[in-house]
Amino acid sequence: MGLKPKKLKHKSGKTVYRIRFRERLGANPVSETFDRLKDAQAFCKLIEQVGGADARRIREGIGTKPLKPTQTAFEEYIDQARGYASPASIRENEKIWERHIAPTFAAIPVETITRQMIEKWVAKLRKTETYSSKSRGEKALAAGLPHTPDYLSVKTIKNIHGLLSSILKYQVQMRTIPANPAFAIRLPRAARKRYPTFLTANEFAAIYDATPADWRPLLALLAGTGMRWSEATALKGSDFDLDARIAIVRVERAWKMANGKRVLGAPKTESGVRTISLSRSTIDQIREVVEAAKGDSFVFKGTCGGVLKNEWFSRRVWKPALVKAGIEHTPTLHDLRHSHASWLIAAGVPLTVIQRRLGHSSIKVTSDTYGHLAPDALQVAADAIGIALSQALPEIEG
Repeated sequence: MGLKPKKLKHKSGKTVYRIRFRERLGANPVSETFDRLKDAQAFCKLIEQVGGADARRIREGIGTKPLKPTQTAFEEYIDQARGYASPASIRENEKIWERHIAPTFAAIPVETITRQMIEKWVAKLRKTETYSSKSRGEKALAAGLPHTPDYLSVKTIKNIHGLLSSILKYQVQMRTIPANPAFAIRLPRAARKRYPTFLTANEFAAIYDATPADWRPLLALLAGTGMRWSEATALKGSDFDLDARIAIVRVERAWKMANGKRVLGAPKTESGVRTISLSRSTIDQIREVVEAAKGDSFVFKGTCGGVLKNEWFSRRVWKPALVKAGIEHTPTLHDLRHSHASWLIAAGVPLTVIQRRLGHSSIKVTSDTYGHLAPDALQVAADAIGIALSQALPEIEG
């Protein structure tokens, strides 16, 4: 049973509401009295969220100045975000708030949130079962089957924390609080990511030949532009100009997940909105499907005319082609993007050009991912310095 206020009436006839609780386990009971039932009920909820000691400290810190509940701070953040964020992003933030942030912080004033409170909350997130896992667990329980729960991923926890941090950062900008207590909180680290697989030109040719003819244009575009799957499958016929002096494709949108559904939105980063030049060989492979798309129709669609899903294509087209081509390692569709970058580097294309072509947010991302592929990078650097200093440093005769 949760805490409930007790209604009391003074001799004067005034009605008040008293709550008896323990500040910590084993401590003697203490009490707080409120003039309004609404305030007493809110305090009960606060105790359930942060414990008796912190709830009392928060109440004592209110003083005469009205404080701002984090629920209000969230609503203010969302209101200003509507000016620049997509509707899908707003809906996703609202879902994250309701599921993972509001149960802990909604009733707590932003002025009283501490770093320690956020650290405890992050630790709790690590032990939170996902909604899909809970659903499977209920079905397994009903069927008398065992169930191994799945917990929130590191990426999901980072997204949840990121929203709370953004809410508090906005309150710093509004001068409600002096600093963001969520800033630089240490978050769990993900396991090492899978290393990219770089296909050789011959390996890609073998995969291409093993792919059914209807799907070859899509592979040609992915390998020929380095586009993300979500970008390539969101292209319309009007995004291409194949007959320009330099043929191009404009990347302006991408598929995203919002509330369990695929919706069109902006590319992954601001730099993702870009124009990519097309090679003659790529043009030859995609011209027919681009022209058939007729302007505002999607160029690449699922077999029933809907969104072409990566999972379906990988299972039904890509993996069978790998087997047929005799590729022993297991590259993914995203490895076509990595392979595209590796081919450009091998040809001597500067990383800054590759960054813009791939739509990376910064040159650091490109360098960290592909810099090690630069041919003879160490020797090239040494030779360049040697040339620069040759006029200033005397040669040592042997």
